[in-house]
Amino acid sequence: MVQKTVCIPKYTNDLIKKEMESFVNLETIQIAFPDIDIIFIKNIVLEILSEYRYFINDYSLSNLVLHIAIAADRIKNNAGYGEYEQTMGTLNLLPHEYELSQKIVERLEEHFRLKFSAGEVQEMTLLLVSRATSLNYNSITVDNLADIIGKDCIDLVYELVNAIGSYYYINLNEPEFLIRFALHIKNLLIRAQNEHFCKNPLGDTLKATCPLIYDDAVCCSSIIKDWTGISINDDEISYIAFHLGSTLETQKALASKLSAVIYCPTYYNMGNRLLENICSRLDTELLIANIITEEADLDKITTPDFIICTVPINRSLVTPFVQVQPFLMESDVIAIRQKINEIRTSKKRETFTSYLHQIILPDFFERGEGFPDQEEAIHYLCEKFRQKGYVEEQFETEVLEREEMSSTGFQNFAIPHSMRMRAKKTGMYLYLCDTPTNWNGMPVYLIIMLCFNRDERYIFNEIFEPLTMILTEPNNLKKALTFHEYDEFIAFLSGRL
Repeated sequence: MVQKTVCIPKYTNDLIKKEMESFVNLETIQIAFPDIDIIFIKNIVLEILSEYRYFINDYSLSNLVLHIAIAADRIKNNAGYGEYEQTMGTLNLLPHEYELSQKIVERLEEHFRLKFSAGEVQEMTLLLVSRATSLNYNSITVDNLADIIGKDCIDLVYELVNAIGSYYYINLNEPEFLIRFALHIKNLLIRAQNEHFCKNPLGDTLKATCPLIYDDAVCCSSIIKDWTGISINDDEISYIAFHLGSTLETQKALASKLSAVIYCPTYYNMGNRLLENICSRLDTELLIANIITEEADLDKITTPDFIICTVPINRSLVTPFVQVQPFLMESDVIAIRQKINEIRTSKKRETFTSYLHQIILPDFFERGEGFPDQEEAIHYLCEKFRQKGYVEEQFETEVLEREEMSSTGFQNFAIPHSMRMRAKKTGMYLYLCDTPTNWNGMPVYLIIMLCFNRDERYIFNEIFEPLTMILTEPNNLKKALTFHEYDEFIAFLSGRL
């Protein structure tokens, strides 16, 4: 089935791109280094990479230009690198990769009248091979991907794809995503082998604004560690999240499409014209299930999410509706979108509230003095789950392993959990601290521990992100901490969605 799903994923990509560009776009780099011609550096890099048939994406190009600008500035101020003790062999580099760097350096030296040391050239080579991809990108297919990145790497990539699909219900087998993701993982492993990780200025922002995507990326980093022994830092986890983000948003867009029925009395084929206009403007948000011309037929249809009508409806309906002009004015499109947002919010709130009542027992709501640190808190809450028969003893180890991968602390609250999702029962434990708990150096006043049974892991997708987004708002967290009753707390969370 082919669906047009451009709008929502494009918005997500644009948002991430705009956030990224606000930190490392070329204009910002030029302001930071006014004496260095940033556009010249960019053009030289692209020219040489093209000559050697290398591909580099916009994010990596901006980061590479930034690193070159920093290096040039260091040299201008007599603070360049000396000679590296490592040889080319120990750095896992190929001769043509070093030659590529030397060509770029020669052009830079000529233009800026600087002298790059051998150490600087090796640094440049590491940056290039860990950010650029050999071969023409358009020539890469799923069928020849293993030949390009190697069997071990492609096996790891499919393990990541299968794990994310199994735990988070995300299908990552779309070819374009698979190719880009595989190339990223290959370059990540090269960076890791040479201990040269990328810095990501959006790490904290992404974790706070896209917590589910970030948690998916942490799951990937855990698998990478299991397979390779390589520990991935928060910056690299965020880059993995970038790759997962657009695919997840695409699938969320498909899942959140609403169904509607058009009620339009027969008059010069207006119903069909209205259908065409609605589909052209709202295709990513709506699925038109039917067109009816008689009001009596409203009783015969399978109940849609709402009705779009061109004339007043004279009967009482449970199904919401919105009345529009037969020729669909801009104000009509706005009204339909408002109705879509209302219904989506109502559905999310209903689902969210239902799951909270399902997984939080009254005994799983507690106020207390707090804990010295996160290890003490995790031990206490895991023991509470264990005593109720929700988890086995190894659950605590799994929670600590997740914490070691990347802290589950946010702004004054934490949501510790395991990535394994193999609890006996699904549960949520709420602990409100009268004095803050030291969570990796951050004061935490609310701790929410989660455990999930494998058969109910879909609940994680439904509650984790809205819960995090609600509590990330400081006023919401401040209010949440005032409650002393379980029902009040749940009602407050539901009302803030």
